[in-house]
Amino acid sequence: MYRIILIFTALVVAGCVSRPQYTSAAKPEEIVDLEPLAEAACASDLFTIGSGPKEDWWTLFDDPQLTSCIQTAFKNNPSLKSAQSKVAQAFENAKVTRSKLFPSLFFNFDDNWEHYSKDTLSVFLPGATGTNLNIIDINLDFKYEFDLWGKNRHLYAAKLGQAKAKEAEENQVKLVTAISVAKEYFSLMAYMQKQLFLKEQLEDAMRYLRVNELQYKNETIDYMTVLEQKNRVNGIKKAIYSADQDILNSKHALNTLMGLGPEDENPITYHWDYKYQVLELPHHMGSNLLKRRPDLMAQLWLIEAAAKEIGVAKALFYPDINLQAQGGFEAFQLHNLFSHDAIQGFLKPTLSLPIFTGGRLRANLKEKVAGFGVVANKFNEMMLSAAREVSDRIIDILAISDILATNVDEVKVAQRNFDLKMSRFTVGIDTLLPVLDESQVLRSKKIDRLSSEWTAYMKTLELIKSLGGGYQSEASLSYQEVVK
Repeated sequence: MYRIILIFTALVVAGCVSRPQYTSAAKPEEIVDLEPLAEAACASDLFTIGSGPKEDWWTLFDDPQLTSCIQTAFKNNPSLKSAQSKVAQAFENAKVTRSKLFPSLFFNFDDNWEHYSKDTLSVFLPGATGTNLNIIDINLDFKYEFDLWGKNRHLYAAKLGQAKAKEAEENQVKLVTAISVAKEYFSLMAYMQKQLFLKEQLEDAMRYLRVNELQYKNETIDYMTVLEQKNRVNGIKKAIYSADQDILNSKHALNTLMGLGPEDENPITYHWDYKYQVLELPHHMGSNLLKRRPDLMAQLWLIEAAAKEIGVAKALFYPDINLQAQGGFEAFQLHNLFSHDAIQGFLKPTLSLPIFTGGRLRANLKEKVAGFGVVANKFNEMMLSAAREVSDRIIDILAISDILATNVDEVKVAQRNFDLKMSRFTVGIDTLLPVLDESQVLRSKKIDRLSSEWTAYMKTLELIKSLGGGYQSEASLSYQEVVK
């Protein structure tokens, strides 16, 4: 009876525990509205409203080589493999924490043989015969912590949230890897195309120089003109050297992203065929941005984990109630081990109530509340940054589209002028020099167009990344659940 009175008294005391009510002033902000921007973007012929980038968004560029490079990176990239290992590690860690929700049961066997001196044995065990003792124990050990205040449940939920965050981070690494591969691939193609244009420019410049040298030999121009043309030739040569270096660096970077050595063979065939495809912006882009971006979902899971850690810190103010029991057999002789007289065991309920901890529990709770504020404010920062990235990339694509249209017109004009000068040279009206001059202009305009096409690819890839690629969160966690 007295045991029941003691337990009841302890529970009453536990109910009188004073638990501080600390709350964080920080919370995730409302979803950013991007609908006006999406509507304005779709007024052009560059965007349309749809489901957004697909999971295999790189097929938008219709380039089998690019697809092969990305798939190889998915198999071999060490950063992606590391992220996958971190996910597995986090989920196993959560399982370790979950085990605290269940009882533990251990089987123990102990065979203790000891030899005593006759003097010692006669003192402690009068009348005992012999000097050897053999104590054999076989028992089951049972332990269970009653999670009345939800400490272990909250702890498991926190670990699970952290594991879900790692899972979303893995998808972010996968997205960044694919985007980086695509950027390096298009950069490599652009550098190789630029190298071709520069070599054509060098060929024309050398022909121009040879004509100038003949003119100087015939004393129709001064040597200053020859030197100026030589400087132009040297300038083009330096540009070619720079393009060669860019090609090597880009090849090395692409190989590294694909998990290959810098000098490993990567049989990529050069081609540059710029194609702009209309991009799909997702419906309700602002609200869908959260579940489409793995980095935002990862941060949202960290907020959920931080909230559960606050629950753990609050539960520490209440008593721990544990039950330990043991039952089995203990005997001095093996043949008596399983007899009725060898049965032994105990039942040990315990209650531990924190009375004075030097402010440790309050400080711990304040630290967890402050930690929630850190991850919540980080989420707000990331959300605003994500909205700005999407807005900036859409504006960039609209701007570079106008610039590219101008570049295309300039190339057309330069081509017509070149054709006209070539016709005049063919019929003998003009000399070769005007043709070479116009050829230099045409090559320069093509390089300008190439630069704009490359920029358009880069901005398109950055927009795809800003929209989360083809990621779609299937988690049950929602924004509304976190902010409430």
